[in-house]
Amino acid sequence: MSDPILAALIIAISISVFLFDTVTPRPIGVVYVIPLLLAANSGRREWIIRTSALAVSFLLLSNFINQGDGPRCVVRITAILIVTALTLRNTTASKRLVEQAQLLDQTHDSISTYDLDGRITSWNKGAEQLYGWSSTEVVGSITHDVLLTHFPLGRHLLLEELADRGTWNGELVNISKDGRRIVVDSRWSLMRDDSGHPVSILETSNDITLRKEADEATRRSEVRYRTIFETTGVSIWECDLSGVKQQLSASLANTQTDLKTHLKEHPEVVRDAIRLIKIVDVNEASVRLFGANTKAELFTALNRIWPAESERTFAEAMIASCTTRSRFESEAILRTIDGRTIELAFSTAHPVGADTQDTIFLSMVDITELNRAHAALRSLQIELANASRLSSLGALTASIAHEVNQPLAGILANGQAGLRWLRRDKPEIAAAGLSFEKLIADAKRAADIINGIQSLARNEPPTKVMLGLNDLIRESLPILDGELSAAGVELSLDLADPQPSVLVERTQLQQVIINLVMNAIQAMSDPYDGQRHVQVTSYIDAGFATIKVSDTGPGIDPTVRGRLFMPFSTTKVGGMGLGLSICATIIARQGGRISVDTNHNRGVVFIIDIPLQSGIRS
Repeated sequence: MSDPILAALIIAISISVFLFDTVTPRPIGVVYVIPLLLAANSGRREWIIRTSALAVSFLLLSNFINQGDGPRCVVRITAILIVTALTLRNTTASKRLVEQAQLLDQTHDSISTYDLDGRITSWNKGAEQLYGWSSTEVVGSITHDVLLTHFPLGRHLLLEELADRGTWNGELVNISKDGRRIVVDSRWSLMRDDSGHPVSILETSNDITLRKEADEATRRSEVRYRTIFETTGVSIWECDLSGVKQQLSASLANTQTDLKTHLKEHPEVVRDAIRLIKIVDVNEASVRLFGANTKAELFTALNRIWPAESERTFAEAMIASCTTRSRFESEAILRTIDGRTIELAFSTAHPVGADTQDTIFLSMVDITELNRAHAALRSLQIELANASRLSSLGALTASIAHEVNQPLAGILANGQAGLRWLRRDKPEIAAAGLSFEKLIADAKRAADIINGIQSLARNEPPTKVMLGLNDLIRESLPILDGELSAAGVELSLDLADPQPSVLVERTQLQQVIINLVMNAIQAMSDPYDGQRHVQVTSYIDAGFATIKVSDTGPGIDPTVRGRLFMPFSTTKVGGMGLGLSICATIIARQGGRISVDTNHNRGVVFIIDIPLQSGIRS
């Protein structure tokens, strides 16, 4: 009913009661309760108060007109006021209940009440949204019949606990109207009347289906992870880097260098970092690999198993872990608990999706036997390659030695005879004697080269001596002065300081250096019209003394590069293709390696790596 209509009806009834009460001998003032109840229906306190005031005014006016009984009028007015007060209190209570019901409908939780038999008496909007059943559809129905509720321990046990404690909390599984399985976190409260007797049950529930599914997925993932972690044959270490990062941050606080430079300049920081790493967990493969009895034995053993000679690799892993690199791979030599040395391929990685980078997984695989097999295979390959080269070169080198040694012997004999003539009482021109001395030295060098080729052909072990690498380079290059000048090629040296010492066969290594420089000169001879420059460089890197011979020539055809060190492979017109093959064999006999790369500008660079002897740097 609209407000104007309701107001008009209240006034009309009040006037009607006043008229009948005034003109009839029988008092009917109690009928003023009717407009009061109508005013209460509006739910507004001011309407009730105004209607009550109107009724009292009409009673007083009627009593005045009829000269009625005063005490009876007071009783009638008192009755009106009592009804007014009760109406106001009931309106307030009803309004509070409405507000509470509205609040219950605003919450997303399912809130419902049942009688002691489980019959639904109220069902809020949250319950309608969760289960799909409207309030009109389920009120009066048995709740566990509607929702097909699964009680983990049975409904009777739930009710027994509810009766004993007054509350119950747990998980239930219900079925929605459309057949979906819904897991809820349910809280039951037993409602009692004023005398303490149970009258109803209040249930509040919230949907935890997605959370339960996520928890179950996490549990399955954890089971898979733990199964893989424990059963894999790869050693896996879970490490906490927080202490290491704090130490590195403190170390870098007062410096202007980057982490890589700082670790290189302060190797003691690396050892401290190894001690500060906290081992969170290791798998059974790690226990077996490092000869431990239990996992706990490895939790404090990282400092013991990581020797000083592998600290550089550890530093590189730390740099990768503290920067944006998500993964690092390398090889290292570590020690087991019982003192054995093992060679390992290891990798580091942060957990996928981790909030911080403080946790790292270290995976290690024993490659000791694999490396031994590779070393044996490389040795066999060198032997086979040597045999393959020399089977073709044997007759050729023997012929060269036979043909060249005879004129060399004559050169040597004539030179010595010339010196004897010049040293008589009346010597000839002194300069001739000096020329003969150079002739003798060159002849001896040629003889040594021929002897080296014969030794190479017979696969005899090289006779090695400890030499200064820079001195060896300087001694080798003067023989090429004429070729450099004739081709217009500039030669520069960039040699290591201090000078590396190497254990090599002098003449054969000189032969390799001369061969590489000579190849560069020939590559830049006419008709080449570009820059003509050769640079010979020496330096120490990662346990090797390295020689680089780089030129600015036309480079090497990519189709030839893969077989450049094979016999009879050449890029020269009229070349035999034996020089680089012999160089590769000589370097392999020194325990080194030779490779080719593209120069940073143009041309090529040949790289020779010769292993340094343990503890020797210069």
